[in-house]
Parts: sequence; C-alpha cells; structure tokens
Amino acid sequence: MKNPIKIAATAILFQITPSHSFAAGEYPPYDGYLLTYFTGNRPWEETLKFSYSLDGRRFNRLNNGNSVIDASHSEMGGLRDPYIYRGQDGNFIMTATDMQSWKGWGSNRGIVLMQSPDLIHWKSATVNFEKQYPNLFPGLHAAWAPQVAYNPLTDRNMVYLTVGSNDPYKAYYAHTNRDFTALTETPRQLFYARDGIGYIDYDINEQDGKYHMLMKAESSPQGSTARLRVIKHAVSDHLTWGYIMPSQDEVQRTGNAVEGPQAYRLNDGSGYIVMYDNYLNGGFQLVKTTDFKTFTPVSGSDVNQLSPRHAGIISLTSDELHRVLDNDTHITVENAVPATGTGRQVQAAPTVGSSEKRDLGTLKA
Repeated sequence: MKNPIKIAATAILFQITPSHSFAAGEYPPYDGYLLTYFTGNRPWEETLKFSYSLDGRRFNRLNNGNSVIDASHSEMGGLRDPYIYRGQDGNFIMTATDMQSWKGWGSNRGIVLMQSPDLIHWKSATVNFEKQYPNLFPGLHAAWAPQVAYNPLTDRNMVYLTVGSNDPYKAYYAHTNRDFTALTETPRQLFYARDGIGYIDYDINEQDGKYHMLMKAESSPQGSTARLRVIKHAVSDHLTWGYIMPSQDEVQRTGNAVEGPQAYRLNDGSGYIVMYDNYLNGGFQLVKTTDFKTFTPVSGSDVNQLSPRHAGIISLTSDELHRVLDNDTHITVENAVPATGTGRQVQAAPTVGSSEKRDLGTLKA
C-alpha cells in the first residue's frame, strides 16, 4: 500500500535536464496525457491530484488517488483550478488559485506559480495581487483560474486570469520572469466584453495562427436577459488583444450550469477535446471540435470516476509518462520565493487505499 505523499521544502537531490524544447506550433510524438485537478471545497480536497490517460478520455489515478501536491506552500492554504503547461524551454509549469473556499468566495487575493524540469521536483512561488498592486484592483475579491501562454512577440510566458474587483469580472495578463517565480509588469486587461457580461475561467488555444478563447459567462448588468453560466468563444489574430465573439453560440452541450472550460489537443491530430465542469449536477462533460465552431459530445469517458473539479491537462511522451508513474509517491515542492502569508492551516487529506494500476496497453516501453 502506498502512503500519501508528503510535500516539504526539500532540496532537489538530482537535476534532470528538461527533455524537450520545441518551437511554437511544433509537436513531438506524444503517447498520453497527464490530468491535474482538485476535488471539492473541503480543505483536504483543495490540493492537487494527478491522473494519466492514453486516449484523453479514460483516466487512471496516480498515487492511489491521494494528493501529489498539498497546499502548504500557498498563502491561503488551498489550491484550486490547476493548470499545467509545457514551456518553450522544456520545463513544466503549473498554476493554481490560492484559496480556501471555507474562508469565503471573496477571500482569495492571489495565485500560485510552479515550475519543474521533470514533473517530479517542483519549485513554487506566490503572487498576491492586493499586496503587489494595491491600487490596481480596488475591492479585489477574486484572482481565479490562472493559466499560461507563450507569447512569441516577447519570447516570454505570460499568466492570464480572472480578476474580480469593484468592476465586473475581467481577464488580465502579465508576463513572468524566466524562473516563473514572479510577474515582471503591471497586469493589463486581456479581453473587453462588449456585451457587459462578466466572464471568468478563460482558456486560450492557438490553432493555425488564430487564438481561440473559451470563457464562462458569470454575471450580467441589471436588466440584461443574457444567459449565464454558459461557455462562450472569442477569437483573435493576436494573443493579447483583439478578441471578438464571432457568434452567440454556446460551447457546452447541456442546459445545466457549467464552468472551467479546458481545451486540449488530441495526440492523434484529430482535433481538440473541451472538458468543462457541470458543477451543479455532478461531473465533467467532454465535447470535441476541429474548428472551435462546432462541438459534439464525446462518449466513452470515465473521467468522472475521479470526482474532478476545474482541471488542467497536458500531453506527455512515453518517457515522461513512465517517469511520473515511477515517481508518483515522490513528488516534492520547495518554495522558490518565501510566501508572504502567515498562519496557514492545511488540513491533511484522508488516505485512499492501494489499488492496482491499469495495464499501460500501447504505451511504449
């Protein structure tokens, strides 16, 4: 039986050189996927878990379903809405909302940034927007769902996220330093909603020179009849400006409230799957698209056996998958920059019993 992972500020015992470095738009031969997610609103559920998949639809828990990264390195003591990304330099990046929901939905002020050369050894830093930019967001009550994109014009990674303040929810972005431990500029607004809607949970994907943005409609001005808690699509020729909504069509294929859209490119080149959280009715739903215009339901997924909430997913090579499978109980995090918060309380997660892993099937040895 595997023990639950213990995360500590430990020294990295050995350094693994990042295994790949690819130009923008170039894809190596990938063999599977890694999903990172949290599972609920209780303190021990606001931690990060990993699962892997060979086809992007069916998933297998890592570390026996226990957390692989706890929230002891955050300011607020909780990690929500994780996102995972492969940097241009070959390093892996994760971001998360720094928040414990029991403290209130308006309690969070920042995000967590993480970077790793190998998916096993991570360095972590926090960004507190209220402290770092005290005059930029009056009435700040939300810094939610941070994600990452590479900006070819600046040759830097940028973080974009939902900000809630005295204004309606908006998207902001800022570039990071090379070590992915801090923002290097004052955040700027990324998307300007012409319909007055407050959007959250932004997700950007580049396809054939176009940047496709998915987002959840969260709030509307008084007197508006716009549908809320649905997923909309905007597109631009540029990463950081110029997004327009080509239609009022909705991405989700349900009448229920949804959030947290996450699109990922299928390794066989057949298109993209968009997963989103059907959060009031239990579980994820998946749709497939080739053009970000037409979305069709995906059948045969078992992702909901994980009980996931807002999640992120990345394609991995065979070697990378095997590395995570071989080390899923030995994942460590150290603070790259000391967190400024004090008095953090992290409640331990219940341990899940041992379970036999699935056969890796077609995964190359």
